[in-house]
Amino acid sequence: MKRLTGAIVPLGAAITAFLFGAIMILALGASPLDGLSAMFDGAFGTGDRIAATAVRATPLLLVGVGITIAFRANVINIGGEGQIIAGALLSTAVALAIPDTPKILLIPVVILAGLVGGGIWGAIPGVLKAYASVNEILSTIMLNIVAIQLMNYLLRGPMIDPIEKDGSRIPQTERLTDNAALPTLISGTRLHLGVPIAILAAVIVYVILWRTPLGFRLRAVGHNPDAARAAGISVEKNIVTALALSGALSGLAGVVLVFGSESLRLVTDGGSAGFTGSAGFNGIVAALFGGLHPLWTIPSSFLWSEYCFSRCSGCGFVGGVGRSGGGGCLVAEALMGPLMVVEHFDVVGNSIDGSSPGREHCAMHQLLLQRSEERLSDSVIVRTPDLSHRRPQPAIGSKTVPEGS
Repeated sequence: MKRLTGAIVPLGAAITAFLFGAIMILALGASPLDGLSAMFDGAFGTGDRIAATAVRATPLLLVGVGITIAFRANVINIGGEGQIIAGALLSTAVALAIPDTPKILLIPVVILAGLVGGGIWGAIPGVLKAYASVNEILSTIMLNIVAIQLMNYLLRGPMIDPIEKDGSRIPQTERLTDNAALPTLISGTRLHLGVPIAILAAVIVYVILWRTPLGFRLRAVGHNPDAARAAGISVEKNIVTALALSGALSGLAGVVLVFGSESLRLVTDGGSAGFTGSAGFNGIVAALFGGLHPLWTIPSSFLWSEYCFSRCSGCGFVGGVGRSGGGGCLVAEALMGPLMVVEHFDVVGNSIDGSSPGREHCAMHQLLLQRSEERLSDSVIVRTPDLSHRRPQPAIGSKTVPEGS
């Protein structure tokens, strides 16, 4: 019943939000059904459009799944943009250093480099929070700026395309070798290997969080760090681990953006959005839509990606509301705006699997207390003296009876 309720509540919230959006569209003198149909047709109308939507959703999914790890450990990772850039820079540098490596070896190497780059960039604010009590929101945002400036320096200097050195000096690397391109899964579409990698990452994170001791420790630290510490769990170590894992997945998103692109190079316009498409921030919204659950972040990232694409490129609905072209789509704004508000309150009140955060917190707290008590009983050894060799002493006021009488 709890799981059924957990599925019905967000569905009801979505229907309510769409009803509010429909009222807004009717107030503008247009048909909400036509607008909704045009919006979804633009993203899921054909196989090519579905493939394109999946490719656009992949960075959001990877960032969102990483966000679920951080939030479960009660740390807030706003540094997805910088971690995407860090992963992209390190993986691109590796690909440029070993361009002749066979494809079957080069792709795993650049993926690993992206994970390492993003993981290091995520671990820095983790260390600052765990051992210096630096607020992770401030440190991750500031590291975004550092990553942007580092990317600008490298793409205008050491990593710039040699052709651009004496030319227009566009901040970009040279085109990477075809061995580094993520394989296309369906011929004639943009669907590449990054999509199933992102879905697999979401499944792996789910298993880690709810089926492994590491996941238990991360969630325990997030629920009650004092009880976790009493149970023998290193709070500082797990804070660093959570942000490092979150950053690693964002770094993997950077790999997908570079090696899954048609240009097959790292290029920027001087800011982060020109490269990342604001995936570092939109991934947070996708994770919240998914109830901070890695599996439910999969469909929510597709939905949010479709919304972002409708805003950026238009949905073709011109009945007085939307605009075809690059001006955005008010249909998406009207339908998704109320959904964001209603779904936010749903995420705060209930998790997507039907369990209340309060009930889960109490259960985790009781389990941690039990573990701490067991740890305490194991560490305290009460030694009872051996008195078997001593003769019992007579009570005060009693008469001593001689032996043999």
